[in-house]
Amino acid sequence: MNSDIPTTWTIKLLDAGDGSGDAILCLPDELIESLGWSIGDNLTLNFVEDENAVRIVKT
Repeated sequence: MNSDIPTTWTIKLLDAGDGSGDAILCLPDELIESLGWSIGDNLTLNFVEDENAVRIVKT
């Protein structure tokens, strides 16, 4: 992995805009490329309450 790429990212959730209360998480292309992820990969979100964060891992 490129050492110039951050190891943690802060990304704001976007309102889905459909009144559902859902949100959209847009991952930056630089992040996706640095992790070797691509369209069609399965990702798992792990909520980390004590860090107020979400960890995303490819599964």
